[in-house]
Amino acid sequence: MKVFKFTLMKRVLLYALCGLTLISLLPGCHEEEPPPPHAIVGNWTLDAVILNNLPTNFKNWEGQTFTPSQWFGVDINGYRIDFNQDSTYLLTIDLLGPNETENGKWEEADNILVMSPDGETFDYEYEIVGAIEPAEMTLSERISGANLLPDGVTDTLSDATWNNTVLMDTIWDQYGTPVDLDIWWIYNR
Repeated sequence: MKVFKFTLMKRVLLYALCGLTLISLLPGCHEEEPPPPHAIVGNWTLDAVILNNLPTNFKNWEGQTFTPSQWFGVDINGYRIDFNQDSTYLLTIDLLGPNETENGKWEEADNILVMSPDGETFDYEYEIVGAIEPAEMTLSERISGANLLPDGVTDTLSDATWNNTVLMDTIWDQYGTPVDLDIWWIYNR
């Protein structure tokens, strides 16, 4: 009887050891962690618009910074883009009247952000300047044919002339020249 108990105990321990070994070799049954969200995901508010990379005789405009209201020529309480994890976005322009909104899809590859508005046949394409920081993002857009005054004209204008909209309209009509430049859109969280 002692031999039977000893053999039975050996078998139980052997089976238990084999079972534990098999369990340890099985792959884990846990779900994989979802990838972290893209750095662009979240709410971004347009803070400034900056002119860059202008032709030689338009350098007075280089680095000029505009608020969203100055740039768009209307009072804007906010210009916000909400980028979602599912690659959709919502653009909201908070005007004094009813808000303007735009829905669409976004994708980013090799520091190029493409935004495709729903129901439209065009896309917006931006280069991401540097890295998307937790609190700031700069997008660059190449613009062709922006109507600007050359340095030879802007060098001669006084503050009083700049503030005279009727006179400035005449000057723009006479001396405005289409140029290609980069616009930097500066967004903050």
